[in-house]
Amino acid sequence: HVENNPFGKWHQLLSDGLHRNYIAEDNIHKIVLESGRSLEDEYQLIRFLPNHRYDKALHAQYLCPQLEHLWPGCCCITFDSSIIMLIDMDVYVSKDKRNFYQELAYFLRENLLSASISRSFHDLNQIYAAYLQTEIAMEIGTKRNPMFWYYRFDDYSFYYLLQKMGGDFIPKQICCHGLLILKEHDKKTGSQYYLTLLTYCKMQYNATAAARALYIHRSTFLGRMERIKELTQIDFSNWEDLLYLLISFQLLEEK
Repeated sequence: HVENNPFGKWHQLLSDGLHRNYIAEDNIHKIVLESGRSLEDEYQLIRFLPNHRYDKALHAQYLCPQLEHLWPGCCCITFDSSIIMLIDMDVYVSKDKRNFYQELAYFLRENLLSASISRSFHDLNQIYAAYLQTEIAMEIGTKRNPMFWYYRFDDYSFYYLLQKMGGDFIPKQICCHGLLILKEHDKKTGSQYYLTLLTYCKMQYNATAAARALYIHRSTFLGRMERIKELTQIDFSNWEDLLYLLISFQLLEEK
C-alpha cells in the first residue's frame, strides 16, 4: 500500500512522529533523499480544526487529499480529531510563487476552518514537539485573537512562557515586590508611581519620552523616579533586576 502511494512513506513518518516513535536517522535520510529533497529543508507542522465560530464538521477524508493537491511539499493525516499537515517550505517555495500564509488564510475562510502553525524545524524527529506547539498556539491564540483564522506558535510563545512562569501563584505572589510597594503607595497617597515606572519601561528608559507620555515636566518625572528608587530598591543597572521587573509588569498587566 505504501509503495503504491506517493505520500505513503511520508504519511508513516508523520504518524510515527505524532505517536512519539523514534525514527532512525538513516530512515529519515532515505525518505527525504528518495523524494528529491534536501536534508537541510525547513518544515512546519500545521493543525486544522473546525473554526470555533461555526458549527461545522471536519471532513478529513475530503480535505487531506485536497490539501496535498493544493500545496507542493506537504502531506496530511488525521490525528486526535484534527488534520495534521507536514509541509516542506523549501519545496513549496521552489514550486509555488504564491505567499503560503495568504493562501492558507483563503483556504481556511472558504472551508470555515482554523489552523495553528508550529515553529520551523529541520529535524523530523521533532514532529511531536512541533505538534505541542500547534496545540499551544491554538489554545492561546483563540483566547487572545478569537477572530483570527490561523495562529503561529512564534506569535504566542511569549504568552505561554508567561503562563509557565507564574506556576501555581497569582501574579502578586510571584512578581517583583517593588511593584506591589508602588501600587500600595499609589492607593494610599494618590501618587502615580506605578504608572510612571511602567511608562518609563515602555519608553525604553528614555526620561524625556516618558515625561512627554505622562504629560509632566521632565524635572517632575526625574523627581518621581528618585522616589521610586527609594521605595523599591530596584537596581536599574542590574540586568537580572531589570528583567524581573519587565516580566513582573507583563504578569500584572495580563491578569
